[in-house]
Amino acid sequence: MAKNFTNLNPQHGDDEITLLGKLLQKMGGQPNWGDTVKSLLAKILSAFTASGSAEQSFQFSSSAIAPSDPPADANLPAQHFNTATGFVYNWNISSAAWVPVPKVYRALLTQSDVDAPVAVVLENTLGTITYARVAQGVYSANSAGLFVASNKMGVIGTQSGAGGGFSAFFDTASKITFETTSVSGQADDQLFFSLFEILVYP
Repeated sequence: MAKNFTNLNPQHGDDEITLLGKLLQKMGGQPNWGDTVKSLLAKILSAFTASGSAEQSFQFSSSAIAPSDPPADANLPAQHFNTATGFVYNWNISSAAWVPVPKVYRALLTQSDVDAPVAVVLENTLGTITYARVAQGVYSANSAGLFVASNKMGVIGTQSGAGGGFSAFFDTASKITFETTSVSGQADDQLFFSLFEILVYP
């Protein structure tokens, strides 16, 4: 018995071949008598590719340099990966410009007594960060040269002690120094699941 593909609405009792045939028709293809599930799926994939849906929904490129020219279609989302630096750039359609995505390190820090801060890492696209206690209320975040230059990064931090403060500064490409204070000056025991965030831009 021939399959009926003239009705494009799914009906109770439709088998797989009938449903796939209806889907193919909706995509502008033509099912034939004798089509199997496999052949119908192949036709649907071909119709999907021919329509440009797969290529036009998102554009991706990569190279060893940052992007400069617009993507092939400036009116569609695009992303570029710099293989040399590991930075990702997103195409902003409204401003017609490539926008770098910063590498992010985000953690909750806790420090007590004379111990180094301990981190609960929430997000990390930057790399390995370790911590040390330098002096009372003074600590360092250390890496293998991940912090680039002071005008290419930002550090955000909080502390949990009443009336105290938090400050941080770029030391070297491998070290950020940060301090916590209480009402009487530099002090330990001021970090308790306190947010610490590093943003690095290309």
